[in-house]
Amino acid sequence: MPIDLQQVYDYLVNGGLISLATCEDGQPRVRPVSLIADGREFYIISFSDRDNDRFEFFFGIKVGESWGSIRASGNAVKIEEEEIDQELVDMIPLFNDRADSEEVEYTLIRLDIEELKVQDPEDRKVHRFVVRRESVPSAD
Repeated sequence: MPIDLQQVYDYLVNGGLISLATCEDGQPRVRPVSLIADGREFYIISFSDRDNDRFEFFFGIKVGESWGSIRASGNAVKIEEEEIDQELVDMIPLFNDRADSEEVEYTLIRLDIEELKVQDPEDRKVHRFVVRRESVPSAD
């Protein structure tokens, strides 16, 4: 049976480290970052400004001895300090500790996923999902 959207989100919620691709100073950049799931939303912590709000990330998935992948793309939204929910801050030690660092200014960014391209590790086929925020399975 082909992979479905709920299975894809289960991988992401239980995952962790993603390879995030952005553009900085006109140059492509790929960074390993932790993906944080909260309800139907995904976040990252970043300490760099963005030239634009578009992103793509890669996440490897493994079933038995077979590997597949999730590629997600969409719009990155910087969350202003006054909008940050304390419950979310408590989930993220790095963001919680930012007050201890005068050198680095961390930013909370919500990743609004618009499209997923998933290579199913079992059937090796690529499946494409167009995502609307209201259709996102809850991570709770």
